[in-house]
Amino acid sequence: MALKDLSPRQMVQITAAWLDPERERPRLVSLKRCAPLIDDIEAAHDGILKSHRGQKKANDELAAIQQKQVAVDQVHDRKARGAHAVLTGFADLADDPEDAAIYLEIRDQLFADGLKFIAASYSDEAGEVKLARDRLTPESKAALKALPTPGGQPAQGGAGVVRRGRRTRQARRAARPPGGAGQAG
Repeated sequence: MALKDLSPRQMVQITAAWLDPERERPRLVSLKRCAPLIDDIEAAHDGILKSHRGQKKANDELAAIQQKQVAVDQVHDRKARGAHAVLTGFADLADDPEDAAIYLEIRDQLFADGLKFIAASYSDEAGEVKLARDRLTPESKAALKALPTPGGQPAQGGAGVVRRGRRTRQARRAARPPGGAGQAG
């Protein structure tokens, strides 16, 4: 093996042996050509150790940041799955088909591609949050605020959401020209 092929771990092992007074150092000092190199070998040895300490610190900091990212992402993904499921559940529980449609409309505004985005990169997920925010209508935003949440105090119960959504839907229908495209809905 050539010296240029040595890993830093291998180099540290070799230079440690060369610098150890109980091992190879006395031999190197006794050789006329090697004795002047001891200071250079010590400097190289210390340099390798210092660079790896710095790398370890940077790696530890990076690992801590990544752990925080994973924790935040897990909460985000869990809440996204929960919100999707709750809105689908409200639609399933609704006795009136219009009420069900309102819940599904809100769900689809929030989750245009279903739950596919939770498997995306962190930056894609963050971008999807901004896009979802823009897709929500003012009526949908108000309806979401009225939905009950665990540990939260809803402004109004689910009936208020449905009433508001129904009024919105009726207003949209009234605004369409007679016989216009997209009358269903």
